[in-house]
Amino acid sequence: MKPMSYVVYREEEFFVSQRFNVDDSSFGETREAAVANLKAAVACI
Repeated sequence: MKPMSYVVYREEEFFVSQRFNVDDSSFGETREAAVANLKAAVACI
């Protein structure tokens, strides 16, 4: 998998992970889950 830049931030009870310069994002109950969900979503593209 190619390296990607992303940011993780808290939005109410969830953590949101969002890639820079691309309209991709995902969320999870923990930081790790949010990042894992983002990586899984990108792998499907």
